Amino acid sequence: LLLLLLLRLLLLLLRLPLPSPLRRCSGSEPQRPRGTGRLVVVGGGLSAAQLAAFACRLGWRSVTLVTRSELTVRPFDVGGGWVASLLSPELGDEEAVFFAAPPEERRRQLREARPGGSLTPEARRRLAEMELRGAGRVLERAEVRRARWRPKAAEWEVCVCAAADSPGGGGGGGGG
Repeated sequence: LLLLLLLRLLLLLLRLPLPSPLRRCSGSEPQRPRGTGRLVVVGGGLSAAQLAAFACRLGWRSVTLVTRSELTVRPFDVGGGWVASLLSPELGDEEAVFFAAPPEERRRQLREARPGGSLTPEARRRLAEMELRGAGRVLERAEVRRARWRPKAAEWEVCVCAAADSPGGGGGGGGG
């Protein structure tokens, strides 16, 4: 981040233009970033949501966000107790037990403690706006069954299946 700020300052001092996603190539029309057709983003966390919203702003025709579970909205992705523990120079009882455990046990504890991805309220609002504009959609409780590169078309063929609609059907899905 510091390097980017220094680069920006240097460019301002030299009065050079900042790089742009629209570039002119030897007098031709401006070129948009490659691939402004359909885009599939896989994931249910903040990074996936930000990528989907950003792709819409870049002009992608259709953006689909696919997530295996329902989207979870939280103000923060971690609990307040964890953040408070970062401010203390001493290890609490739980941290001492965690760091004393063997690596395999620590990995297991981390997998169980992290509830999965979540979105901030702002990110969820941007996804809702994307859907209202018809620029994209969010497929919750869905999964990518197959993805195949098609070299002649220079694109991916992606098969997404929704989970069963029955209560408690979670993730079984069917069809393609």
